[in-house]
Amino acid sequence: MSVIERTEIEEIEFIGPGPYKRIQARYCLIKENDGVEESRSTEYKIFAPGTLDSEDNLIETDLSNEDVEIQELASIHWTDEVKESWRQKLITDKS
Repeated sequence: MSVIERTEIEEIEFIGPGPYKRIQARYCLIKENDGVEESRSTEYKIFAPGTLDSEDNLIETDLSNEDVEIQELASIHWTDEVKESWRQKLITDKS
């Protein structure tokens, strides 16, 4: 009897307003027993370019434990200009 659990990315998309899109990943969690699928569930993760510290500096989102595809998309789309725009949005949203 062999039980295997695995996670697969089903879809990655950019969501949100303006130039600082967030990355949304839809994961499929699959459990198999002796090669027969027993269950399947869906989980979503949303990644933003970062958060603010107490001095309004941007602390970039750590994606080092995420799928390489997500890391690559973030490095391509979250340019310095996008991150600064996101930081300014977060500051404005605090008010």
